[in-house]
Amino acid sequence: MTKKNSSNLYNYDDYRIFLKNFLRDKTKNQRGSVGKLATSLGVNSAMVSQILHEKSHLSSEQALRLTRYYEFSTVETEYFMALVSMNRAGDKPTKDYYFEKVSKLASLGQTLKEQLDYQISNRPPDQGIYYSHWYYSAAWLLTSIAPQTKATFKQFLNLSDEALEPVLDFLTDAGMLEHNLGLYSFKGVHIQTDKDSEYLRQHHINWRLKAIQNLQAEGLNKNFHFTGPIVISKVDIKKINEKILDFLKEFREISNPSACEELVCLNIDWFTVV
Repeated sequence: MTKKNSSNLYNYDDYRIFLKNFLRDKTKNQRGSVGKLATSLGVNSAMVSQILHEKSHLSSEQALRLTRYYEFSTVETEYFMALVSMNRAGDKPTKDYYFEKVSKLASLGQTLKEQLDYQISNRPPDQGIYYSHWYYSAAWLLTSIAPQTKATFKQFLNLSDEALEPVLDFLTDAGMLEHNLGLYSFKGVHIQTDKDSEYLRQHHINWRLKAIQNLQAEGLNKNFHFTGPIVISKVDIKKINEKILDFLKEFREISNPSACEELVCLNIDWFTVV
């Protein structure tokens, strides 16, 4: 791992250097940003300044409060907490233990952030349309298997001409598909949105509703659906979190270089109910 002048958490092996750059990028040096962070951590501004100047450390409790204050993702939180523990370690075996954990989480985090090698459109109007229904991303992905016609789109997506037309028009205008002689072909433009965006939340909802439709139409015979509400200890929740992270890493390692043959969807929901 290396220390870079950016706020990408996974580039850092010292959380204090990351935090200094993160505050600079996120707050644009707004007055009071250090004070607001200090309040959220339950410490004074002088303590935060010492941390930013690498003269002191966050406690594990303060580190967790910070990840919640800035709404880090699950993987970001795991990485940041492990990074704090590694930086605070008092001996080499402990530091080595957390270094291995940090390295694993960094690999996973970077994998989840990567968008293969696509050009990215960040225009809000594009995001609003693209994430409005599941079949926008499905139509785009289908063309990576093979060029499609309107007839094959209708067959695979079960859409009417009236519903399909604006989808193909949008994807073509956005540079995501190329239309030539009745065939729609895949192009390397992808629409990306922030992790806390309303559009991403809608994307999750769309594909979960699609999973429900699949379950209603085909039952459990063809596909895999699992629902497991349980009551377990907080320690075991952390163990399962790690297992899920390991699986997602393997999932990306297998799926990214895989040949484009079938369109499938993986949904994972693992959350505290009450």
